[in-house]
Amino acid sequence: MQKITHRWEDAYQVAILETDDAVLQQRIEAAHRAIKARIDELAQDHQGTLEERLCLQIARARLDQRTSQRGPRRHVDTPQVSDSGPGAA
Repeated sequence: MQKITHRWEDAYQVAILETDDAVLQQRIEAAHRAIKARIDELAQDHQGTLEERLCLQIARARLDQRTSQRGPRRHVDTPQVSDSGPGAA
């Protein structure tokens, strides 16, 4: 079975692996936007798995951790993912 890769995962990987401080902040912000878009998508259609929701939370935390290692970032509004409600496993 082939694993489906979402856009947020690609953006996240690019940000985590970025070594150029000149573009790191842009990469992190792009990853946060992609994660937020996926969270919004999941909230609308109640798709996705608990595993993906947990991965989204972990990815956000790691991006924030990466940012704190480099200094403050401009906050991108990314609401918490809830595991309750329709479609929750």
